[in-house]
Amino acid sequence: ELIKIRIGECLVLLRGHNLGPLFASIGERTLQYVRASPDLRDEREREADTYVWDIRFAKLPPKYAGLLNPGQIEFSLDGS
Repeated sequence: ELIKIRIGECLVLLRGHNLGPLFASIGERTLQYVRASPDLRDEREREADTYVWDIRFAKLPPKYAGLLNPGQIEFSLDGS
């Protein structure tokens, strides 16, 4: 799963498992911090848990950087 968050001209990508509760906490503004735990990526006994295994920061391409709606949040369950 992947959560894409635009902050100004930066795109933050959170990749992990069962990210619905994390996405909800972002929308409710209750999220205090998030940390990536790559070692959890293949742990089947944690199937019910929510965790992030990768966090990436990227600069938006110039064609998107000037668009309005800087608080846009996208949520993709298909991993794209």
